[in-house]
Amino acid sequence: MPGGPAIWREALLALPAGRDPCPGFQFRGWAHVRANALAFLEDHGERAAALGWTAEELFGVHPVVGVVHIDWGGALMLSNPGRVVQVEANLI
Repeated sequence: MPGGPAIWREALLALPAGRDPCPGFQFRGWAHVRANALAFLEDHGERAAALGWTAEELFGVHPVVGVVHIDWGGALMLSNPGRVVQVEANLI
């Protein structure tokens, strides 16, 4: 998902909420992650882009095993956290 918040949002909206886009999400985990990622873009997308956050750093997943390897995952691809409250150059 290169680009900025508008392109990132379009790409997220193109992925169905009811079907996991990659392996590794817990039951209904993707719907939760997708909703939080869309909320993040609404609340913090412009700031994140201005601070230099990339699509990979935010939305990246392992190319083979998806979110099973969280060390490969973007900051917004974890299924447990709630909404983001702050964005800094090196911290979400």
